[in-house]
Amino acid sequence: MELLVLDPQVAGASGDMLLGCLLAVGASGENLDRVVRVLRERGYRVDIDWNWVTVKGFRAVRVAVEADGEVRDPEELESLVEDVSREVLAKEPWSRLPERALKLLFEAEEKVHGELDHLHELGAVDTVVDLVGCAALLQDLDPARVAVLPPNVGSGTVRTEHGELPVPAPAVAEILSGWGREFHASGEGELLTPTGAALLRAIDELTEDAEPPWRVVRQGFGAGSRELDDRPNVLRALVCEPGAGGGFVKIVETSVDDADGEMIGEAITRLLELNGVRDVEVLHGLGKKNRPRFILRVIAEDRPGVEEEVFREIFRWTGSLGARVYRCERVMAEREIVEVDGVRVKLSRFNDVEHAKPEWDDVRERVENHSSLLVRAELLRRTRDQR
Repeated sequence: MELLVLDPQVAGASGDMLLGCLLAVGASGENLDRVVRVLRERGYRVDIDWNWVTVKGFRAVRVAVEADGEVRDPEELESLVEDVSREVLAKEPWSRLPERALKLLFEAEEKVHGELDHLHELGAVDTVVDLVGCAALLQDLDPARVAVLPPNVGSGTVRTEHGELPVPAPAVAEILSGWGREFHASGEGELLTPTGAALLRAIDELTEDAEPPWRVVRQGFGAGSRELDDRPNVLRALVCEPGAGGGFVKIVETSVDDADGEMIGEAITRLLELNGVRDVEVLHGLGKKNRPRFILRVIAEDRPGVEEEVFREIFRWTGSLGARVYRCERVMAEREIVEVDGVRVKLSRFNDVEHAKPEWDDVRERVENHSSLLVRAELLRRTRDQR
């Protein structure tokens, strides 16, 4: 699968809604059965049932988990999640998803309650099913990239063991605060649960960004357990392909005339490690007093706050006192990678114009008695023949 878009804009998200929408777009239910089987082997009574339902005119998958027993000790719950994950998950980054989501939940509980010796709002065995089951379904689908759209948190209040609390609940607010993702509030009651928020954030953090435009291949809906008066209580998943055209990027640019090559080299390395940075360019020029200077240009994703993250590293490694930031629209060609005789060839297309280029690392390994130009020409001919 090339691209998966999770869309919690209408009715938020919960663990069971995520399970449902992933099943609805084609993940195999056998993966959930494996999670249940491992939990039963460890002495827990767990049953899971999923079926197609109609929610305000939308055909959706509703997942129901019944589990006896609670795990209120954080270390015990963490150990159980790790144990089940080892049995069920084998592929990156999905094998790290349950642990990351659970860490977000733990951090939120600790900040809200001031301690983590007892779990207040989570701890039931069905939390293990939500975390590991979601990772198992994503492992089955294995999208190359994932986009998570801004969630709807709901409004009003939610009842907890501590009484009536405002929406978003404190744990949800803590998870959102470190994410940097915008959210909106409409509809009555809690729509984004702590588990739903932790899973969405963990998925977003562990996967490569999928920037629009997209072409929808198919969609599926996961149903929540509550009936909402003003909207269908569903979470949508979209299976997509990249579209042509562009979207936007942010350019963060600065000029430095008092840094040496070692500083610039390290700055480039560190900037490329930042989440959301697409590319770093260095241009040479002349500045004030005819001093040679570096123009450091960083191309980053278009999201709030990315410029501060980029400039922090620029300032750390170069000492530059400021940067120019501007938002650019870009035009992009469609692209895909095909394999020809063991060599990767990048095919691209824009409108009615096509282009093909073998990956240089693969070409270099084939250069023996013929020049690289001849090797590339032969690979391109074979690419045309295969198509």
